[in-house]
Amino acid sequence: MPFPIVDPLIQWFTDHDLDLMIDNKETGIRERLSQYGVSRGQALVWAAVGVVIMLLGGNYLYGHLGRGGTGGGDALEASIELGAVTKTLDDPATVSGESGPVIVHVAGSVAMPGVYELVEGDRAADAIERAGGALPEADLDRVNLASVVSDGQQLFVPAQGEPIPAASGGTQGVGAAAGGPEQLININTAGAEQLQQLDGVGEKTAQKIIAYRQEVGGFSSVEELMEVPGIGPAKFEGMKDKVRV
Repeated sequence: MPFPIVDPLIQWFTDHDLDLMIDNKETGIRERLSQYGVSRGQALVWAAVGVVIMLLGGNYLYGHLGRGGTGGGDALEASIELGAVTKTLDDPATVSGESGPVIVHVAGSVAMPGVYELVEGDRAADAIERAGGALPEADLDRVNLASVVSDGQQLFVPAQGEPIPAASGGTQGVGAAAGGPEQLININTAGAEQLQQLDGVGEKTAQKIIAYRQEVGGFSSVEELMEVPGIGPAKFEGMKDKVRV
């Protein structure tokens, strides 16, 4: 196999007599070697060792960095594959898969109350629009139009002066009005996202609250939260002043 890096070195030593170069008085090589206590024989040995090192180094470089080598190619390929895996892990859509539909029950003062299929990320305003829009008597100031809807949610749009009924089969009624004072969370209508705003309530506990609510037809008091698995007196103390029925 030819080695482009090594061939010129071999040709150079073929064209030049190293032994004559040492003996040539004009070069002064012998005198310099004598000054350092190096004999002519030692100089020839060192030169031969240097040639061997260059040959071995050239062979290594050609095999690993040359066009016919595999080392550099393997490293580049591994780098590309690692980059592809990193991009895949960083892409939420790839990790979690495509999102399913969001089914929402729109009720109250809308043109066409009913159950509608939305997409993840849609807001209350989108759900009301799908239901034909709000009626003239609707009190939209009591609806958080910017809230993100969740699957299984009941979105109730009240009329002016109409009380908001407890939704036994849904997960959320009307969101807090934007810009208003902090409101208590209605545990009979709140969705999972709202419930997770309570101290000590994570995603699993929120789902347990919703499941219990649907099973019994709604909470009759805030103290009934302690009937939900995972909510004891200590956890209830941290949330009781932030909830209502």
